[in-house]
Amino acid sequence: MRRFYFHLRTQEGLEEDLEGSELETPELAIEEAKQAAREMMAEKVAKGEVVDGTQFEIMDEEDVTIAVLPLKSVVRIE
Repeated sequence: MRRFYFHLRTQEGLEEDLEGSELETPELAIEEAKQAAREMMAEKVAKGEVVDGTQFEIMDEEDVTIAVLPLKSVVRIE
């Protein structure tokens, strides 16, 4: 298992995930971030908040960036 960190970049700065999560692959880390982003976006929409440029910066235990995931990228609008 590898440890992945899900830092949250907001307009105010970077909120670091100091604990992280143990997952088997980077792909699973990205999927976990997508699920968390969906939940966060649903909460923003329910509260009538502005959907801004907040994003996850997914890092591995060696401090290598695995992916950058804008929260609004998980919302489907057709």
